[in-house]
Amino acid sequence: MIVYHIAVTAAPDYLTRREGHRRAPLERLQGLRAAGILIGAGPSPAGKTADLVYRLQKPEQVAPAMEEDPYWTGGVWTAYSPRSFSQSFALGRRSGT
Repeated sequence: MIVYHIAVTAAPDYLTRREGHRRAPLERLQGLRAAGILIGAGPSPAGKTADLVYRLQKPEQVAPAMEEDPYWTGGVWTAYSPRSFSQSFALGRRSGT
């Protein structure tokens, strides 16, 4: 299992362009979340970028995960940059502190 943070760049006219595509991407992301593939996602306050965090089995799954999204196929998102996390850790209290 590989965790990827994917930074997305939106089209300059994102707020106008997304309206025709809004329902389908949200439904898709909810399905990916329910399947345990998507950990979280959200746009920046200005709507110029977005961040997604996926759990994928192999690096080759990044492109389909992004490029099958209706925001990508509809030109709402124009670029993406994945970054994998090679190490993971659990958060919790340390004893003795």
